[in-house]
Amino acid sequence: MKPTNNHELVKFNLNDSVYVKLSKEGIKIMYDFYSCIGSEAKTLIEDKIDENGYIKFQAWHFMQIFGSKLNLGLTPPFETNVYFNKIDIEELKDENT
Repeated sequence: MKPTNNHELVKFNLNDSVYVKLSKEGIKIMYDFYSCIGSEAKTLIEDKIDENGYIKFQAWHFMQIFGSKLNLGLTPPFETNVYFNKIDIEELKDENT
């Protein structure tokens, strides 16, 4: 059953990927998050950043890392427009989906 809503809905699985552009603070948060693996953290993170500055995450993992850093009135440590693979988005056509 889908939510009651007058707008057209789409479905996105939290195991699917999001592409996010982190600020310098966002990269620092990632370094802190992965600090348990030592000096390899910096290389791991830098290797994930593409030529346009975006990092690919599973949506749940992105929320795990940055969820506690978000609050009303604070500047988020990433650009607030995130990208999804179009293939991961499902339109909800059937009322029982």
